[in-house]
Amino acid sequence: DYMERLAARIINETGSEVVFLPTDENDLEFQEQLAARLPVKITKSVHPPEKLVEIISDADFIVSGRMHGIILGAHSGTPFFGISDDFKFEAVLDSLCPGSILDIGKIEDEHSMDRIMAAIGQKEKLREKVEENFPKLREKTMENQEILRQKFTAWGY
Repeated sequence: DYMERLAARIINETGSEVVFLPTDENDLEFQEQLAARLPVKITKSVHPPEKLVEIISDADFIVSGRMHGIILGAHSGTPFFGISDDFKFEAVLDSLCPGSILDIGKIEDEHSMDRIMAAIGQKEKLREKVEENFPKLREKTMENQEILRQKFTAWGY
């Protein structure tokens, strides 16, 4: 219900095209129902990561509850707003696009949708932040990967 209302607001207030990308088979039925009520673009299948990167890279803005989709988009500098109950969203993604994370427990807050719309309105400024911060996040990820490799080696794995 929230995502449907948000999609309608994005379409009505910005004139943007809204595309829903399924990440698993369960999303497909929801998409069909949504497309019957709103002028949104849907896909009829779950795409492999390579195809998702291609699609997301063409986006102007991402609103998602899927961390990997956001990271794939951030790789091309696409600004985003993440919605989740996972601490990793704030810990990882807020460093990419500060202030663009919403705890799903607060999604019905009267100002939550306004926050998302404000972020969409600042997408060019946020794109600059993502482009500036992504290399730093990638470097940190590589450092963490090396630390884990060393630990597993020391443990005999």
